[in-house]
Amino acid sequence: MLEAPLFPSPSPWTDPARRKALALKASLAELVSGFRLYLLLEGKSPGTADLYAKMVEEFGLFLEAQGRTLLAPFRGDAVAFAHDLAQRGRSPSYIAHLASALRRFGEFLSWCGLEPPQLEMPPRKSLERRLAPASEEVFALLLREIPHYPNRGAPLLGAVYVLLGGLGLRLDDALRLTVEDVDLPRLRLPGGWVRVFPPYLPYLEAYLDARRLWNRLPGFRPLLVLPSGMPPARKTSALYSNYHKRYLAWLGLTDVPFRSLTLLGGRRMVEAYGLREAQRLLKRYVVV
Repeated sequence: MLEAPLFPSPSPWTDPARRKALALKASLAELVSGFRLYLLLEGKSPGTADLYAKMVEEFGLFLEAQGRTLLAPFRGDAVAFAHDLAQRGRSPSYIAHLASALRRFGEFLSWCGLEPPQLEMPPRKSLERRLAPASEEVFALLLREIPHYPNRGAPLLGAVYVLLGGLGLRLDDALRLTVEDVDLPRLRLPGGWVRVFPPYLPYLEAYLDARRLWNRLPGFRPLLVLPSGMPPARKTSALYSNYHKRYLAWLGLTDVPFRSLTLLGGRRMVEAYGLREAQRLLKRYVVV
């Protein structure tokens, strides 16, 4: 039986001449391993090094679900990830540690000879609000009463509710869909085509029937979801929120945020496809 060497070979991350090349070609796991070593060399305790490495790895998985990497995130990705953590019940204290972990990771990239990305982190107070998924009963009520709602925007709302609460899209993702993304019973999500769950097909079909009457309007654009049939001058969620609030008032319901519907739809996608596939289809790491 061979004994472990008295002086084991040093990690390649300790060689300044190799760090940059290592970081550029490293997998997520390799990059996190190098980051953990850096923290230990900087005097962090093993417990802190493990915690920060775990946080950065989780952020890396969040980015991979959206087609990005730790080396090239968008400026607002840390804000989005922090809010997702808050929705999952993580405490403001935990998220404050995330901010520290990401700052240390930026220092690690500088240590490797790379330019660290510029990331924004939200104020700690902004993360304290928790939001639960909408209940199945509320979602069923929203859809059930749509045919009886005396407003020409009813088919539009039915489609939006299906896209969010039925398929897990965020409102911004739903507003980016075009007519080419729909081939019922299939619909193209950010990560690929899926079959629309049968109970929701009538709402999309009713919306498409109403939408065909708008094709002759001047300035028509191929966006799928158009407020009251009129092409919007710019993408805005406020208009859709106003339609939604009027409908809630008509139903006698208190506020049901669009985000709570998205969380419910994400849960449904995970149940139907499994977590990994739901993350791929919705192009985000946190789906429930």
